[in-house]
Amino acid sequence: LMRLFLTALLLLSGVISHAQNTIVFNYTGAVDQYIVPPCVSQLEVTLQGAEGGGVNGGNGSTVSGLLDVVEGQILEIRVGGSGSCPNGGYNGGGEGGVANTTSNYGCGGGGASDIRIAPYSLNDRLVIASGGGGMGGGDTDAVGGNGGCDNGVTGDSPFGVGGFGGSQASGGNGGPPWITQGNTGGNGSLGIGGFGATDPCYNLGPGGGGGGGYYGGGGGGSDCYNNSPLGGGGGGSGSSLVPAGFICTGGNVNSSGSITITPIDGLTLEVFPTTPNYCEGDSIMMTITGADNYQWSPNENIDDIAGSEVWISADTTTVYTIIGSNEDCADTIDVQVNVGAS
Repeated sequence: LMRLFLTALLLLSGVISHAQNTIVFNYTGAVDQYIVPPCVSQLEVTLQGAEGGGVNGGNGSTVSGLLDVVEGQILEIRVGGSGSCPNGGYNGGGEGGVANTTSNYGCGGGGASDIRIAPYSLNDRLVIASGGGGMGGGDTDAVGGNGGCDNGVTGDSPFGVGGFGGSQASGGNGGPPWITQGNTGGNGSLGIGGFGATDPCYNLGPGGGGGGGYYGGGGGGSDCYNNSPLGGGGGGSGSSLVPAGFICTGGNVNSSGSITITPIDGLTLEVFPTTPNYCEGDSIMMTITGADNYQWSPNENIDDIAGSEVWISADTTTVYTIIGSNEDCADTIDVQVNVGAS
């Protein structure tokens, strides 16, 4: 095989290596921290918001993408908790309305999951996956809204009206009552779902709480009736904060939330050609990029064990390991050089 032809193979494609160490944060009800490792400038993140409370609570949403960061940066991690009846889930789930018996309680909204930078207020959230609305109270078990993306989803309205979903600019309005004597659900606000309305007439048909999110969903309005069927509205879901280039899927999480982080290493080693092949007795030029210094191993049948461009003349198929490094970072990549009969 001609050396010129083999050199032309370098233009075809390359092998890429990223050093990665994935961490999964599950719901704990507390704030966690993540310190960006050395040499890392991007994180691959997936956030899942939590479901609303009750068997008909709305599902949370999922947001994923690449987040630009700085090495050594301290991020705060808040993972949303599922709503219960009547409590709202951790990180913004609104409370469900209470009633004369626990079986008639409205259920709380699910909490959002978010990543924050200093000083870690609601205005410092970089990405948010919304929580679902809580189930309405009474005996109709109104469905809470599924966690939304740009906009949350309105809860179901059996008699009391469901809470409205949050948007990118405001919380969802609380749902009105079945009749004027009833109570209206609480409005959602920045990061927080509204409360489910209580039933002031018979204490039987309260509303569900709104889900947390970028803006929280509204709470469901109450019923005002004393005979079955009766029920307050389901809570509306929160909206998500989806940065440019991220992907959001609404209503696909039927559990507590989670946040998964995979660092993308600052060194990206690429070797060309991807699948080097040459004939016995010939040689091939290999090129590696992505670092300042290199070390090839084994050091046999290679003209420069520290080079970014090397000629290899092995007699048999060989796997070479290259360590690439700069002042602060190091990474490793393997490439198999295939040698065939001439």
